[in-house]
Amino acid sequence: AAAQQLEADGYDVVVRHSGGAAVPLDTGVLNVSLILPKTSSSLSDFREDFEKMYTLIREALAGTGRRVDKGEIAGAYCPGDYDLSIDGLKFCGIAQRRQARATIVQAFIVAEGSGQARARLVRAFYEEAASGIAKPEDYPLVTEDSTASLGELLGLGHGAAAVLTEEIKRVIGSLQSEEGLAAAGAAARLPDPNEIRANARTMRLKYWISNT
Repeated sequence: AAAQQLEADGYDVVVRHSGGAAVPLDTGVLNVSLILPKTSSSLSDFREDFEKMYTLIREALAGTGRRVDKGEIAGAYCPGDYDLSIDGLKFCGIAQRRQARATIVQAFIVAEGSGQARARLVRAFYEEAASGIAKPEDYPLVTEDSTASLGELLGLGHGAAAVLTEEIKRVIGSLQSEEGLAAAGAAARLPDPNEIRANARTMRLKYWISNT
C-alpha cells in the first residue's frame, strides 16, 4: 500500500542493491559511484572504501569553507556511520555493494530542494508501510529537522547539483596522471553484442523480468 501511494504521487518504487533503508531520489539528488577493484586487503577493512568516498566529497566541498562531518545523524533517513553532515544536518549517505572482483561505493547527495520535504516523504512511507503491523520502535524514526540540501546549507540554490558535479570531477582529475589514463584506456573493453544479449537473458531470469 505504501509503494502504491508513492507511485500514485509519481514515484517509481524499486529495491536498492546497496544500503538498507528508504531513500528518495529525484532531480535534486546527485548519485556518485566509485567502482574499485577488490584486493586481499580490502576484504578485511571495508571502512577504507567508505573513507575514499568521504574524502572525495569533503575535498569537493572544501572551497565552501564549511566543515563536512561524518557520523550517524539521529532522525535522518537511511542512517549510518557514514552520514555526511554540515552543522548537524545530513546531506549525504554512503553505502557499499561488494561483489566477487569489485566493490561499488555509492553516495546519494541531497544537492537541491528541501531536505525536510524528503524526510517527510520517507516518514510517511514508513508509517503507511507499518500501519497495523509494527510498533514505531520497529522501523526507522525519521524527523524533519535532520536533513537539509547543500543548496539550503550553503546558499547555492538551484544549480547546486551541477556545481558539485564539476567539483567532484575536478578532485578526481587532480588525482589522475596521463600514464594512468592511458593504461585505463588500453585496458577498457566493450562487450560484443552477443555477450550483451547473453547477459541480458541472465538478468531477466535472475530478476523475473518479462521479455515483453
